[in-house]
Amino acid sequence: MEIRRTRISEICKALGLSYEGSDCLIDGLNLCNRDSEQSNLLSYVTSNDYVEDVNKRKAIKALVLPKEFAGEYGGVTAKIYSDDAENTFYDIHESLYANGFYEAFTFPAHIADSAVIDESAVVQNGVIIGENVNIGANTVVRKGTVIKDGCNIGCNCTIGSEGFQVIRTPNGNRKIPHAGGVLIEDGVFVSDNCTVANSLFEGATRIGKGVMIDDLCHIGHNSFIQDYAVITAGTTLCGSSYIKDYAWIGAGSVQLNRTTVGSHAKIGVGSVIVRDVPDGRLAYGSPARVKPRFNVGMSGTYSRQITDEDVRLFADVSGDNNPIHIDDKVGMESIFGGRVVHGALCSSLISTVIGTKMPGNGTVYLGQNIRYVKPVYINDMLTVKVTIAEMLDKGNARLKTTVENQDGVIVIEGEAFVKLPA
Repeated sequence: MEIRRTRISEICKALGLSYEGSDCLIDGLNLCNRDSEQSNLLSYVTSNDYVEDVNKRKAIKALVLPKEFAGEYGGVTAKIYSDDAENTFYDIHESLYANGFYEAFTFPAHIADSAVIDESAVVQNGVIIGENVNIGANTVVRKGTVIKDGCNIGCNCTIGSEGFQVIRTPNGNRKIPHAGGVLIEDGVFVSDNCTVANSLFEGATRIGKGVMIDDLCHIGHNSFIQDYAVITAGTTLCGSSYIKDYAWIGAGSVQLNRTTVGSHAKIGVGSVIVRDVPDGRLAYGSPARVKPRFNVGMSGTYSRQITDEDVRLFADVSGDNNPIHIDDKVGMESIFGGRVVHGALCSSLISTVIGTKMPGNGTVYLGQNIRYVKPVYINDMLTVKVTIAEMLDKGNARLKTTVENQDGVIVIEGEAFVKLPA
């Protein structure tokens, strides 16, 4: 999308405003807590709650803000003071919108020869439709939309519908015009009766490759759905929702604006997503809660036969060359009636389970209590079992740890304390 540039002085002159600082160049507008494709942004704040957001986004060069908060935002190049910063900011947006700052999308629609478009469908100017695209009956594709190759758009859809951004004013509600577009990547399937809203400022509401969207879904402005995600029937994504690749959203779910559903995450039917869902996790309910990865009673096991070679290697590495472990004669004459395996070698297998199976990768081993119950002999087959016994504060847990021999006799028992993986 082509966007023109203007200077702060030109903006202020057009609206009778004044500014403080340098007359910087502006190539886009955006909210201060949203990422942008542009590098010289004008934004606004209404309090000092957004200092971290502004500092994090170096593209914000100018702000509209109440003068009382000017000292909190020293890093921006130019400041436009207003007691009603939000409405002043949108006054600027509407003025720029009316005067051709944003791309108008007036070029004739580009439609590939292989595209199949129902005769009742409407394709406006400023649209690009790729190869082998199918568009169903009564669908409207509005200006600023790009639909790439191999996509299917069902019946009664609106692609590029006017996004819904409303702010309060002293005189009532104010609907903000949207200037951006929609980008649908290759191989996307959109079923019937869906709407995809255009973006508020620059850029596009984006739907990634191979995404599948079921009937009666609404995709709000500035949302981004990454590749191969699945959005099932009746789902609503509020503005600036972010869904990562291969996520699955259950039917009838609602996602609050500026929340993220992680890669390969799954959302249960009818859920209301009000906070981020991490990669690979399941969340469900209203509000949606992430299913804990770990619960009391979950366990993991590992088995290994302890050979003579294992014992001699451990003796060499550890320096524990006690004859009871490596000398057959000494072992036979001992109270054990044979060579015994180092206790530390046997208990080290507990760490194998904790670090690789339960809880697994990312676990921090905090401590271990061990009691050696029975001797372990050369060539015994040991099975370690680790079970979550108690969930503790701050993501920690107490684990029950046991080691049994091939006869099911417990040879080691104890408990471990760990910090669970995030």
